Amino acid sequence: MNMKFKVLIAILIIGFVGLAAVSISKKSSTSSIKSLLVAEQPLHDFGTISMKDGNVSYTYIVQNTSTEPVTIKKLYTSCACTEASLAVDDKKVGPYSMEGHGGVKIPELDINIPAGEKGEVEVVYDPALHGSSGIGNIERSVFLDTSNGARTELVLKTTVKP
Repeated sequence: MNMKFKVLIAILIIGFVGLAAVSISKKSSTSSIKSLLVAEQPLHDFGTISMKDGNVSYTYIVQNTSTEPVTIKKLYTSCACTEASLAVDDKKVGPYSMEGHGGVKIPELDINIPAGEKGEVEVVYDPALHGSSGIGNIERSVFLDTSNGARTELVLKTTVKP
């Protein structure tokens, strides 16, 4: 190999490493923001369910643990088989699912949960949506993004049988 080619390879490697470091740094900086919305039970396990029995649902309770209102800007799920709705006081929005699937764009919300108050996130999971490829152990997430850049994650687990 000639020297110019070796220098070019070294520059490319250093550039890729630098880009990866910047990407990791950005990811860790957004995930390090502590969410002020805390779920009473952030994980729900449906146990074993059957596809033929239809949808299952669960309502998570989230509380604003701060002394200021928290504004929820986005509510979405990790998969199209899962939908989530949000209710705070007398206002209910949703259901919303996975962004991007089938061209779906999740709207930006502007829902405030007052200091110390609670909201309800109703989640509906459709075990039949994926057909036979959806059989087995399943884990899905629901995300609530707030105006300060924090994210609250709610998780559901189940084992799906035909």
